Amino acid sequence: MTTAEFQPIHVGQIEIGTALPALPVGISPTTGAAYTQARLLLTLYHQPVGIVWVSFPPHATSVSAAQLATLIWQSHAEAINALLIRNDVPPVATLTAAGIPHPESPLPHCLAERQAAQAAAPFISVVVCTRNRTDMLAVCLPRLLAFDYPHYEVIVVDNAPSDDSTAQLVAQYAQHDPRLRYVHEARVGLSQAGNTGLHHARGEIIAFTDDDVLPAADWLTALVVGFRAAERVGCVTGYTLPAELETQAQYWFEEFGGFNKGRGFERLIYDLDQHRPPHNPLYPYIPGIFGAGANMAFRTATLRQIGGFDLALGGGSLAGGGGDIDAFFRVLMSGAQIVYEPAALLSHFHRRDMGKLQKQLGRYGQAFGAFLTKTILVQPSRVWDLVQRVPAAVPYLFSPTSPRNQSKSHHYPAELTQGELWGMVRGTHVFFASYHRAYASPAPARDEVG
Repeated sequence: MTTAEFQPIHVGQIEIGTALPALPVGISPTTGAAYTQARLLLTLYHQPVGIVWVSFPPHATSVSAAQLATLIWQSHAEAINALLIRNDVPPVATLTAAGIPHPESPLPHCLAERQAAQAAAPFISVVVCTRNRTDMLAVCLPRLLAFDYPHYEVIVVDNAPSDDSTAQLVAQYAQHDPRLRYVHEARVGLSQAGNTGLHHARGEIIAFTDDDVLPAADWLTALVVGFRAAERVGCVTGYTLPAELETQAQYWFEEFGGFNKGRGFERLIYDLDQHRPPHNPLYPYIPGIFGAGANMAFRTATLRQIGGFDLALGGGSLAGGGGDIDAFFRVLMSGAQIVYEPAALLSHFHRRDMGKLQKQLGRYGQAFGAFLTKTILVQPSRVWDLVQRVPAAVPYLFSPTSPRNQSKSHHYPAELTQGELWGMVRGTHVFFASYHRAYASPAPARDEVG
């Protein structure tokens, strides 16, 4: 889909565990014209099944529930029945507009997991780090205070703000909701802000997200389900949807892999022994496969034990990012497990502008290069381990059919890939300057405002 051909795409979600709705043809706020197609996340019992693409017929006002059911069944029958079987529910012969109601007894396994997670309800600290984006936070904050989870707090870390608008916004909500706290962090940097949130967190679990997301109401419940999925879980990540696909840049970010990098719609467990992904020659040195910083949670004790986030990495550092992937790697190397729980859903507003996307992907590459440099400096013996992987790693990084690149169409701009790869090269030497700047002087004392 080239720039000249691109038309905005409606995004949404369809739950087939209840009666299906008709899908109206919406109007793009960007162009003012009717959408010609929709990209819908298909869920069953709140579990993601797949992505359904719907084309709107010319001059139509909606797609009926019956038409939607037929389209979903034609494209996802196998995945639907596989999910039913995994949940001890008999497979179905077809999908109708009435949906697939769940049996009351026995309850589908995934719904029983949610009930158990809600009953246990470990206290969770939700941390959102923000800097001079009060308008975005104003959209996100009401969602953070509307989770269906019974036992949590929200900590807004205001990172080196240029004014008090974020403090005022949080104060408006906090006077009516004691779960909300405001913390000011004077030193610039996402890792610094994350560590400040970690310092103030009171929860057994600490969940991190961004100010430009819309989390689902059951996000925290699904994260807890992930922590209960194995014996040694130290970190859980979720599935991140696009909140909109209004521009070509946003569409290409999804072709790049978005925040999900081909993880799919089934729960995955990662560790250093029996749960290792096949066909990934760089594992575990490519921790971007585990998840993204906008949708991640840790056992608070685990994150503290590994020392929190590295100030030489992350947004706002000279490295440009990597604080999240470095934390994933260190959690894994500590002997803990990482669980990808696709039912932990949130939506992210991707960058609309092509120039900003190019800078973003360049920073991703640079952050990865900086992360690799750090891992080698910490343990130089890893050089030989990485060298042995080079013959298999080259096609993994560059082949268009590799799991890393298979979501990219032939229209995907070569300059985006080149920018990312050159970023990796830059990151190998940028890390030294980033480390010096981050640790050359002590951080100022943290100042909690409210």
